[in-house]
Amino acid sequence: MNKKLWILFICAGRWQLDGILQAKKMGYKIIAIDNDKHAKGFIFADKHYVVDIYDTEKIIDYIKTEKIVLSGVISLVSDAGQKPAAKIRERLGLFGMTENIAHVMTNKEAQRTALQDKLGINIPNFLIIKNNRIPLN
Repeated sequence: MNKKLWILFICAGRWQLDGILQAKKMGYKIIAIDNDKHAKGFIFADKHYVVDIYDTEKIIDYIKTEKIVLSGVISLVSDAGQKPAAKIRERLGLFGMTENIAHVMTNKEAQRTALQDKLGINIPNFLIIKNNRIPLN
């Protein structure tokens, strides 16, 4: 494998370590993004960037500044990272889950609505609570 192939990992905590290490073993170079300056995955990344994972413009600017051509963007074991990863993939023309699909996969209301209304799959009744204030009376 060409050692110049780069993968961007959105989130680089302990739950992402196995994925980062596996990608390294496969010969990829790793850029790890996390808002925690002590993220465990930073140790194994070729480059890392401490930034709010939702600030996709800053992340894209960093990638361009570093002159890196990405092969892919991944968010493992992190619902929070799915939407930013999808947004970056779309902006850079990379293969993977779109922002719309990431929304459906991480939002329970959208998920159940898609299964029930769009796909006709019978699912148990559900209730979406938009206000966590429950009357005590």
